[in-house]
Amino acid sequence: MKIHVLLLLPLLFLVLPGTATDLFPWKTANQLAPYRVWGKVAVVPESERSRRGDVEILDGGFTRNLGWNRDETGWVEVSARFRNVPENGTPGLQITLNDRNGFAGQVYGTLSETGTDRKCTALFPVAPDLTQISIWCYGAKGSAVGVDNYTIRLRPIPEIADAPKKPQISGIDVDSTPFLAQLRFGNYLNNSRGAAVERAEGDGEFRPLGEAQPGFHTFTDAAVEPGKTYRYRVKNRSHGAESEWSEPFTVRIPMWRRSPGKTVYFVDSEKGNDANPGTAPDKAWKSLDKVSSTIFAPGDQIRLQRGSVWHVPLELRGSGSADAPIRLDARGEGKLPLIAVKDVLYAVRLKNQSHWEIGELELVNTQTIPENVTEITLPGREIKLTRDDPFFAPYARKRRQTGLTLELENYGIAKNIRIHNLNIHDVEGPQNAKESGGILVKIDGSRKPSRFHNLVIEENTIRHTGRSGIVFQVWPHALRTHWFPSTGVRISRNRLSDIGGDGIVPWACDGVRVTGNVVYRAAATAREANVAIWPWSCDNAVISGNIAAFTAKHQGNGDGQGFDVDTNNFNTLMENNLSFHNCGGFILICGEADTLNRKATVRNNLSISDGMSVFTLWNNLDDIDIHNNTVISPDNSKAVFLIANWGKGDADPIQMKKVNFHDNLIVAETPLTLRSRQKSWMLSDNLFWGAYAEAIAKTGRGSRIVDPNFRGKLNPNDDIPSQLEKLVPGGKTGGAGADIPQLIKTLKESGAL
Repeated sequence: MKIHVLLLLPLLFLVLPGTATDLFPWKTANQLAPYRVWGKVAVVPESERSRRGDVEILDGGFTRNLGWNRDETGWVEVSARFRNVPENGTPGLQITLNDRNGFAGQVYGTLSETGTDRKCTALFPVAPDLTQISIWCYGAKGSAVGVDNYTIRLRPIPEIADAPKKPQISGIDVDSTPFLAQLRFGNYLNNSRGAAVERAEGDGEFRPLGEAQPGFHTFTDAAVEPGKTYRYRVKNRSHGAESEWSEPFTVRIPMWRRSPGKTVYFVDSEKGNDANPGTAPDKAWKSLDKVSSTIFAPGDQIRLQRGSVWHVPLELRGSGSADAPIRLDARGEGKLPLIAVKDVLYAVRLKNQSHWEIGELELVNTQTIPENVTEITLPGREIKLTRDDPFFAPYARKRRQTGLTLELENYGIAKNIRIHNLNIHDVEGPQNAKESGGILVKIDGSRKPSRFHNLVIEENTIRHTGRSGIVFQVWPHALRTHWFPSTGVRISRNRLSDIGGDGIVPWACDGVRVTGNVVYRAAATAREANVAIWPWSCDNAVISGNIAAFTAKHQGNGDGQGFDVDTNNFNTLMENNLSFHNCGGFILICGEADTLNRKATVRNNLSISDGMSVFTLWNNLDDIDIHNNTVISPDNSKAVFLIANWGKGDADPIQMKKVNFHDNLIVAETPLTLRSRQKSWMLSDNLFWGAYAEAIAKTGRGSRIVDPNFRGKLNPNDDIPSQLEKLVPGGKTGGAGADIPQLIKTLKESGAL
């Protein structure tokens, strides 16, 4: 079990000795190239930069996410000059620090107090125990504010004279391969001489154990023994003073035992007894602690009695073999075994193991919001939320939590993991943390590349989670410079609903198949970009036979589509999917200025009553083929037909290559418009019908206006999946539009219908 207390890191004003290294130089030719833009941000014409800055923020800002897979230890200084700041304007910098367990703290930059040109500086330590730094540069609401002199620099460790704050141990990870305990502590921002760590065994005296290096907020004790209880305390040290000792943190190292293998274990929360051997139904264990403290072996089975309830997380250890996997499931009759936990990282975790099948469990992981937190402000947006606001709780939560976590860290290749028939709900993580949600597949560690081979996630029910449904987080091996993709990944026949943010998001996979899934009401509480189903940094992904519907698009969510072929993908196939009532549209296809999205095919999909923009293309794309799709835009829809780079079209400096949009059927009973496109695009041989067909048929060459003569009349306010047969055309479509019988067949065979 791990307990984590989240920290808010203060900002220090320091004069740093030595030289600074520019980590990510601000680019003159295209200042926003490495950054993700939110809202309205524009590059200032070169002739105006001396007066207005390099870029101008009209609304929102821009973000840089830095993967910190570095060995350096030091202090990072982020600084920027804001130009033409109004009298009451408060632009700024917000830095969020993450480690492998999630949120590690936040730093806010400090503005110089006077003038229309104001410098902002944020300073914070970095060390190899961080994994990611997110830098958000935001403007002043209601005014255009320029930005220049933007730098991100690594500086030497400073000699800090101020007394450091008293640290707080926020959690201790315990592992059995090998036996170790890793402390995680906070308020470490000014520990320029590191931290002293002491340990006591049981009720004995504290004795010196070692030192955490400057800038680190973790310490590993590799000299623990199973069955013993230890107390730890930490003291931060600067060059001028030392802090008080932290409050002691107690942890018991489980008395791990090794199973001989090929053994069936029974666990019953009502009738079991931990004094039993656990090897028969009438000799069952009672607690999950007995399971968590066992290192299982090939051929083992763990049978949890239906109707049982536990309130502690479950840690699974040991690996099976290719011909003898380890199985965890339910037995008996009644409700699924329930693991209902609160304020912990996960309900169940499998870390650094192979050959497991995990199924037939109910998982819950709720989170407490302190009573004294009655109001929050969304960073950079000056939006205040109080407890009676439906968005308050998702954004007030700080701890990243999951139902099930599958984790690899410096492990190598984990093989043959199957996750099935789980009922996961009410997982309450922070809305702005992708790593929170129903099922998290997490891969990190730069010392030994790690990935999954033959990972199957199927037939699970996931609802009411924040932020994600099924999500991967892979660092650094999702980057092309460190590419080590998972293979044989299949995500099939899952049912997701009322998901706070993204529904299904595979990362860093080669050949992933996402089929037969149904995602209703994704982005339910999102005030940032979220989509129902989308791959990131994947090669040869197949997204087929899925249904995405009712994805929300609240203020701040720049997306809100049913589907997305996101950046850093190659050779994506999106086919035979059904999309309806998604507020942001059917599909987003996007790259980033410095990250290409190459070779995507979108075919034989059906979009009904999708809002805003049915098709959205954004940024750096190459070889995009969109053909034989059917779009039904009834008279109650409010959408544009096609949009590129938010309307910039040929005025945008980033030009998309080889975009072909052909042989699609567009039924427009609402005034769809072609908001923007680029001249290099090829729009051809599309078929249009409906009250507004003539207006949009003028786009491209070879356009035709023909009645598809559908079998029946669709009622967009009724159950759409049951009406698909009505959309089989009887007219002369000339091969345009989706093959509706094939789409229906695929949806049925995949399990979505």
